[in-house]
Amino acid sequence: MTIGERIKRVRGEISQTKFAESLGIVQRTLANYEIEKSLPNSVFLANLAQKYSVSSEWLLFGEGPMKREEGPEQARGATQEETQTAASGSNELEYLRQDNRDLRQDNRELRLENKDLRQENRDLRDENRQLRESQKQNHFAPKTEQNDSASYSTGKDQYDLNGASPP
Repeated sequence: MTIGERIKRVRGEISQTKFAESLGIVQRTLANYEIEKSLPNSVFLANLAQKYSVSSEWLLFGEGPMKREEGPEQARGATQEETQTAASGSNELEYLRQDNRDLRQDNRELRLENKDLRQENRDLRDENRQLRESQKQNHFAPKTEQNDSASYSTGKDQYDLNGASPP
C-alpha cells in the first residue's frame, strides 16, 4: 500500500474537502497526495498522525497497526521512537523528492534528445526519398556515347537508340 493509499484509508468516508480543512490544507493538495502526484511534507504527516491517532510508522512505511493506542504516556505527545520514525520518514521523503527531481530532469533531457533524433530521422527520410527519385531519373537517362551511338539502360538491358540490337 502506498502512502497515498494510506492517507485515503485514514480519510475513510470523510469528504476530501472536510478532511483537507481539518488538516489545514486545500482539497486539491489532498487529492494530489492521494494520487501521489505530489508527496506530503513532514508537517502534514505529523499533523495527520496526531489528529487521527494514526501510527507514524504505519503512515510512513505501512508497518505495524494503523491506529496508535492512546495511553497516558502517549497523550502527552509523541514518543521518542515516533519522533525518530517521523524524522526518518522525513529524510526518506526528502530523498524521494530529490530522486523525483533528478528523474524529471533526466526525462526532460531524454525528450530533447528524442526530439533531435526524430528531426534527424525526418531529414534522413527526406534525403533518402530525394536519392531514390534522383536514381529513378538517372535510371532512364542517356548514357555516355559508345561506338558513336546514344544508348540508355533500364538497369538490366542496354538499348541502342539508333535501333541496333543490344551487344
